[in-house]
Amino acid sequence: MVGRMDAGLQLWALSVWEPWTWAIVELPEGRAKRIENRAWPPYPWIRRRRWIALHSAQRFDDEEARILVGQRGGTLPPSYQSAAMRERQGKIHALVRIDGSVDPYGLHQIAPDDVEQHALWWAESQYAWRVGAVHKLADPVEVRGAQKVWRVPVPAAARALAQVPAEIVAALARPGT
Repeated sequence: MVGRMDAGLQLWALSVWEPWTWAIVELPEGRAKRIENRAWPPYPWIRRRRWIALHSAQRFDDEEARILVGQRGGTLPPSYQSAAMRERQGKIHALVRIDGSVDPYGLHQIAPDDVEQHALWWAESQYAWRVGAVHKLADPVEVRGAQKVWRVPVPAAARALAQVPAEIVAALARPGT
């Protein structure tokens, strides 16, 4: 895998506060958070079915967010004080495919079948990054995160990519497709 990284393959990541990472990765399909809210749209090279790493930031959102995830997702995440939640911090937990975005006032741009699910997780006045497929890593990769979208250092990227199917690695080798 390191050879692939040396050949120009790059892995990019987005750090997300807990419990939102947990809601994307751990909730069952149909209940999971499939919108990532941001004040800014995804970069053009991310918008079209681009795989990126999902990193659990060192910061937690407040207890109200944890309760909201429990209400919307049907399962309450572990508390912030729990060892399970502290263990999640500072690690890449999944690769997610970004399937585009919707502007802050574009609920009409979403297919009617998806409106209820998207409206459930969409924060008003935010860009909705549409999370498509999610590949959870069996062994989360510890790495220091950053703001916005950031390049994963080669050793951490190699550890993460060693845990994903070849199709995802191939898709990363074809950015913008």
